Amino acid sequence: MLSFILTIFSIYYVFDIVSIQSFRKLAISTIRNMVIKVESADIFLFYLCGRGISKVEIVGIVRSVQTRQKKVVYHIDDGTGSMRCVKFFNTSDATSYSAFLPGDMVAVKGILVMSETNEEDYGFCIHLSCMEIVDDPNMETFHWLSCIDLFQSEYSHGTS
Repeated sequence: MLSFILTIFSIYYVFDIVSIQSFRKLAISTIRNMVIKVESADIFLFYLCGRGISKVEIVGIVRSVQTRQKKVVYHIDDGTGSMRCVKFFNTSDATSYSAFLPGDMVAVKGILVMSETNEEDYGFCIHLSCMEIVDDPNMETFHWLSCIDLFQSEYSHGTS
C-alpha cells in the first residue's frame, strides 16, 4: 500500500513539474490577472487557478523595439494588453533578434518574470526563449481561441 501511495505521489509530482515547465498559451490580460506568490526578495511564483506557471506563449504585434548594448526589448500587443519581452544576448545573437520590426506579428515563447528597469516600471516581463514571425493572419485568432478553450477545459480546473 505504501508503494502505491508513493507511486501516486511521484506521478502527481512529475505531472506538476511538467505543467510548470510546459509553455502555456495565454492572453496578456490573463497573465496580468495571475496570482503572484513572493518566495523571497527576488523569487516569484505565478499561479493561474492554482496551477504553477513559469513559461508562457503569446501571439501579438510588435509595437516597439529598443536595442541596447546587451539586450533587445520588445513591446508585444495581443489586443488584450501589452507585454514587455526581453532578449539578453552576446554579440553573436544580436543579429538574429534585430530582424523584428514594429508591425510584425510574432509568436513569443519565454519565461515569465517580474522586473524593473530605469525605463520601465515594475511589472511582468517575458525573457524570450523563442520569437518568430507569424505569416498566417489567422494564427492570432487561432491563438485566442486556443487560449479560451485551454482556460475552460484545463487551466481553470486547478490542481485538485
